[in-house]
Amino acid sequence: MAVSWAFPISLSTLLVLPFWKEGVFPLVCLVWALSLLIFLSFPLYEGRLHPTGKNVGFVFFDFGQRGLPLLLWGGLMLAGLGYTVVAGDFSWTLALRFGLSSLVVVLLLGLDLTGSTPVYKSGLHPDRLMAITLDEERCKGAAFCEQVCPKEVFEMDPGRPLVTLPRPGDCVQCGACTVQCPFDALYFRGADGDVVTPDTVRTYKLNLMGSRTRGEVRRE
Repeated sequence: MAVSWAFPISLSTLLVLPFWKEGVFPLVCLVWALSLLIFLSFPLYEGRLHPTGKNVGFVFFDFGQRGLPLLLWGGLMLAGLGYTVVAGDFSWTLALRFGLSSLVVVLLLGLDLTGSTPVYKSGLHPDRLMAITLDEERCKGAAFCEQVCPKEVFEMDPGRPLVTLPRPGDCVQCGACTVQCPFDALYFRGADGDVVTPDTVRTYKLNLMGSRTRGEVRRE
C-alpha cells in the first residue's frame, strides 16, 4: 500500500524539474519516507481514525484524522533546517522551495489517510459503510472467517458449530471472510438494504497474485 501511494506521487515530483532540478531527488526521498512512515506507524494512530466518517478532504479541514502526515512533515522540515543551519549552508530560497513542494506532497498523502493504511478502506469507497452479515442457516462452523479476520470480529460458539459476531462494528470490509467461507454464509448488507453477495466479492476482491477463488463444496 505504501508503494502504491509513493510511486505515482513521486512521479509527480518531476513537475518541478524545469524549475528546480536539484530538488527532485530530495522530494522523491520525502515521498517514500512519509509513505513508509505512515504505513509502518499505523498501529500508533489507528485509534484516532474513524473509517466510517467522511475521510475525503485536505489535512487542514480535519486535523484529527489527517494530522499525522503534517506532523511528520513539520518534524522533517525542522530537522532539515536545523542541519543546514549547523552546517552553515542555510538558504531562504532553498527552504521555501523545498517547504512548499514538500507541503504539496504531504497534502496529497493526507488527502485520504485511511486509504493509505494497511487495513481501512478509502473514504471514497461507499462499501466501507456496509455491515458484515451472517446467514446462520448456511454456517457450518468451519471458522475460516475467524482465522483470516484482521480485526477479530468472529468467534466460534462453544456450544454448537456456528460462528458468532461479537464485534461487528470492528469490521473493515476487507472481504477476506466472505472470500474464504466455503458455505457462502457471509455477505455485506448496506443500511439501505443493498446486499453484496459472496460471488460479487470474489469477483472484485483481488490479492497481489490474482483473483481469489474457493474450491467446490458439496452441500447436503
